[in-house]
Amino acid sequence: HVTSASVKPLLVTYRDAAESLGICERKLWQLVKDGALKAVRMGRSVRIPASELERFVNELAAFNPADDDAPDTHLAA
Repeated sequence: HVTSASVKPLLVTYRDAAESLGICERKLWQLVKDGALKAVRMGRSVRIPASELERFVNELAAFNPADDDAPDTHLAA
């Protein structure tokens, strides 16, 4: 038996997605508008797939390897 507390959502709101990435909602909307993140529409609701957030973060990590001497500004809002 699976409880709702143990199930991770497959789709998240813009607010939750922005919070997960540590950016403001405005920046998230811009990322979607620019095509960097994909959103899905369900009726009147728009959500970000959790898998899309993971893809985006993995892509950032691949193109922006951590450098202790460089400031981390790639997600500046």
